[in-house]
Amino acid sequence: MRSDDGGELESLLLDYEQAREDERQFQTIQASVIALAMTALSILGAIVFAIEEGTDIPKPVIAIAPMIVLVPLVMIHHGGAMAIMRSFYMRALERTIRQRVGFTGSDLDAYPGLRPISYTELSMAIESLGTGSVRAKFSSTHAIVAIVYPTVLIVFGGLAGYFVVAVGSTPWRMVMVPFYSVASILLLVGTIRLNLRGRENFEQYVDILGRRLATTLRRQPRPSPDDSKQRSATSYFLLPRPDDTVKGVFVAAGVLAAVLHRAEAASPDRYDLIQLGVLWIVVEYLVYQARYQWNDIVGRREDAAAPSAVGRGRLPDFPGNQHVSWVVIVIRLYLAAVLLNVPWHDGTWGLSLTRGFWSALCLYLAVAIAYEAIRWWLRSTGTCTPVQMGALFAVVGLGYPARFYVGWSVVESSTTSATWLMMLALWGLGVSFVALTWALEGAGYFYADGDGLAARRSDQDLAAKPHLEAVLGSAGWQVPSTEVDAEEARRRRLIPGNEFRILPSAPPHLAPWHLGMALWFLAAGPIAGRLAGISESSDWALILASVAAATIAAIPTSGAFTRHALAAGAIVVLVGYATWAVAERPDGLTWLRSLVVVLVALVPALVYGSFHGLTYARSRELAKGIVAQLQRTAVAVYAFISGDPRPPKTAAATGPDTVRRRARSSA
Repeated sequence: MRSDDGGELESLLLDYEQAREDERQFQTIQASVIALAMTALSILGAIVFAIEEGTDIPKPVIAIAPMIVLVPLVMIHHGGAMAIMRSFYMRALERTIRQRVGFTGSDLDAYPGLRPISYTELSMAIESLGTGSVRAKFSSTHAIVAIVYPTVLIVFGGLAGYFVVAVGSTPWRMVMVPFYSVASILLLVGTIRLNLRGRENFEQYVDILGRRLATTLRRQPRPSPDDSKQRSATSYFLLPRPDDTVKGVFVAAGVLAAVLHRAEAASPDRYDLIQLGVLWIVVEYLVYQARYQWNDIVGRREDAAAPSAVGRGRLPDFPGNQHVSWVVIVIRLYLAAVLLNVPWHDGTWGLSLTRGFWSALCLYLAVAIAYEAIRWWLRSTGTCTPVQMGALFAVVGLGYPARFYVGWSVVESSTTSATWLMMLALWGLGVSFVALTWALEGAGYFYADGDGLAARRSDQDLAAKPHLEAVLGSAGWQVPSTEVDAEEARRRRLIPGNEFRILPSAPPHLAPWHLGMALWFLAAGPIAGRLAGISESSDWALILASVAAATIAAIPTSGAFTRHALAAGAIVVLVGYATWAVAERPDGLTWLRSLVVVLVALVPALVYGSFHGLTYARSRELAKGIVAQLQRTAVAVYAFISGDPRPPKTAAATGPDTVRRRARSSA
């Protein structure tokens, strides 16, 4: 032993002594917790006896009863994990102390291989279950792990299953089954992993310790927002597509259309409004967002290589991201089932949330399978022929009518010809919306000048998304074939396509959105009249107006005049409706029924107008703005109900988004 090692050796011995003391305390605590677990099992048995005797026990008490056993089991698991980590640490301490003292080659008494200060090594040789350990034939640890602990879990699982049956409430059962099942599986898998892979776990925690020791204990400042970073996993899984939540308005439109279709449309009461809120959560937030997650899983490689990958906010890139996303999908669908099994109070409309859920699930699943099959077809061929484009648009346009049908099915169990015509109109609107979105997205793969698309971006490849190029070609744009790099683009003063307003530069051509808007006018106009109270014998004015509006919308106008044509079509429809209202002077004409016709007339102009001045980058900023506004609203509501004063106004924002918007405005 070196003379200058005295202080270090003393510290090692003190550390070892403290670890041995912790081990002795752990054994005492472990015995107490095991006794507590046995007592908890006895209490559960008493509760079972009381239930069998017919004692009225509240359902929440029955639901949480297995927790009195689960908590001691979790404590045992945690204590076992700490014991395994402590054993490896003590073994490392013993070896280091032997080296410092000089006992590396000596044995104790006449036992070859029995080294001084190796008690922990000896005990682990007896008790360890690791695959690389030298085991004794039988030990107390083997008995506990192989017999006692699984037996406790089996007994706990059986009692938990009994309470699931005894609670007598489907919503409570749907909460209890996944909670106790997942808890039991995690405890069992965790125990096996800790005992069979203790060395691997210890090394992982040592690596974590090294990173923690490399940082200061002081509070670290929060990083400033950076638009160049991808979206956080938490934000994505909470709301994968925030900008698509507004499409829930079509579910509400289906409900409203079904209510107006009845002979006597009653006003909704509070129970109807509550069920409509639950319907929106189930359909839009749970079911449809799960469908978007599936889409992002399949297209994760394409999305990562897209020119606006960060702004799109799709599935974040981290190890095992698709597996985590599948788990969240299952959780979303399960939560939807839980909400539907809650006994909601019926309102005056008599809504059927269960029928709406199954309609949504079947329709969305069918559309999703068809869409992914067609996208696989496009990827495999690397092209997008007119037949493939037609098949793709036929499927992607079904999202809006599917939402409408879900809303309708919540109110009515049967459909009429008017229902199918309205869904046909919504299909046309869906085709228009998707085609406009793809036009903006496709422009991001090119550079543009003042007249339109000028060159392809050499750092982007459209091979995985041939439908985007096909949409640009079908709308009349000359798709360039030459590629330029960023340096050449700067020399020619070209701008990235995702920052270029492409729709105003559209040439006079019959684009997909023209056909979609024309179909909307042709099918939705007369149906809106029926909902407004126009009879079949006197709806000639609105039918003629709808045909005229559809004709105007189908005129191959340039991008600058398309919105004017759609506004003219809206005026024609409103004039036709006003002509009927003045001529017939019907009884019972309400503002709500008239509002339906007004909205139907204005939808094409509003949809196209919202896209006309947008770039793809700006559309992604708006999606972020929706999330930020929701956060600000939640904070404001909390501050209001808490009586907090309004926060002072801060200086104007100077973040990257704001700088870009100011530069764009100046230009």
